[in-house]
Amino acid sequence: QAGFVFHHANAFEVDNEIVIDSICYETLPEVEPESDFRQVNFEAISPGQLWRFHVNLENGKLYSQIIESRCCEFPSINPELVGRDYQYLYIGAAHGETGNAPLQALLKIDLKSGERQLWSAAPRGFIGEPIFVPRPDAKKEDDGWVLSLVYDATHHRSGLVILDASDFNKGAVAKLHLQHHIPYGLHGNFTTEI
Repeated sequence: QAGFVFHHANAFEVDNEIVIDSICYETLPEVEPESDFRQVNFEAISPGQLWRFHVNLENGKLYSQIIESRCCEFPSINPELVGRDYQYLYIGAAHGETGNAPLQALLKIDLKSGERQLWSAAPRGFIGEPIFVPRPDAKKEDDGWVLSLVYDATHHRSGLVILDASDFNKGAVAKLHLQHHIPYGLHGNFTTEI
């Protein structure tokens, strides 16, 4: 089935298969260049959804399955597992379970058990890409933090939210409020070097 992908979460090889996890759209989401993004009818645009593809290297056949039907984008994983089998994925998500909408939540997905944990900044918070930061000397895949910029539309400022990557249900570990807003962007990175 044809579709469009902006971002891949991960890919790895298992036995005779390549497994690829990607955010897929029915078609390229288009917004006119001179349009006001605040007036976009999100319901008219197909949402990004997380899919898993299995490519059989022996017979060339492809099998696909949806992992997350909630509108989502900007997947992040523990960087130590890029290109390897993994269990936990962190992703920006819509607050609501259905339809297309701006990203207002962070979603943790356990790919082995199917468990989901959602932290939401709705109704007036809008999140950026989640970044996984491993705890030094971590022993478990989800031992670390998830960082994301959050635009606070009520106060017209941005902040950084920090979640315990092992348990989103604890709520934010910290919220760092900035005095102004940061223009809404797409990607982020974390480095221990200055």
